Amino acid sequence: MRPGMLSLVIAVIIAALACEDNAHVVKRKIRELWRKTKFTQGADMFSGFNAGGIIGRHAFSVVPDPAGGPDQVLRVFFPNGSYSRASPVGVVQFYAWPTGPQSALMFSYDVYFSNDFDFVRGGKLPGLWGGRTNTCSALRRAVGCFSTRFMWRSFGAGEVYAYLPEKSAWSLGRGKWYFRKGQWQNIAQYIHLNTPGSKDGYIKVFMNREQVFNVTDVTFRTDYTVNISGIFFSTFFGGKDPYWAATRDSYIYFKNFVLSTGDEAPLILS
Repeated sequence: MRPGMLSLVIAVIIAALACEDNAHVVKRKIRELWRKTKFTQGADMFSGFNAGGIIGRHAFSVVPDPAGGPDQVLRVFFPNGSYSRASPVGVVQFYAWPTGPQSALMFSYDVYFSNDFDFVRGGKLPGLWGGRTNTCSALRRAVGCFSTRFMWRSFGAGEVYAYLPEKSAWSLGRGKWYFRKGQWQNIAQYIHLNTPGSKDGYIKVFMNREQVFNVTDVTFRTDYTVNISGIFFSTFFGGKDPYWAATRDSYIYFKNFVLSTGDEAPLILS
């Protein structure tokens, strides 16, 4: 073999090995911490979540996959006319502690809006939370806590609806992605907490494994007593007035909840 050709072959082999090594590095960055993929109707519906403070238990049910898949999925029912302060109450909510405290975490799940779903003006979807419970929501000032629920807006526009020490009810990334009706879509948020005293926290959002939003210089906490505690499962229409209310009986379906490490594209379960 000619010296020039031999050098080329060696270079190709080295490059291939480097790519393989880098792939392993990326793979090692993502580590699954917890998953919830199996649902059964009844007392075991919330098993694995380590859930507390469940509101609207009657609105949850376990049903066949609306897209025809083989698994049972979690369905939430919103009555016609319901919103956050309506009667019948349209709020479905609980806090979950599936893992121990974290300083950085990826939360992903699959969500499906029924074909006839009317987005109206918007509503809340599950996200992460840290610190005190029952304080980082409902337009209260975020003291000793934070939350980063997802939210849908008119026409399905997505955003992160954040409660942070410097600002409550903060709309982040609105319209950078859109939720669709009649299909499963994977939505994920990666939260990296700031060092107390520094604005070095950040949020990444992924839709179907594609990064669609990123915000830096975020302050989630002012001291080390606040960490990522777990999942803030919160979903309802609203908004605080009837202009946000569901215009018909409506359904949202959920499956494949995953908590993992690493800020690369999230793990997606088939």
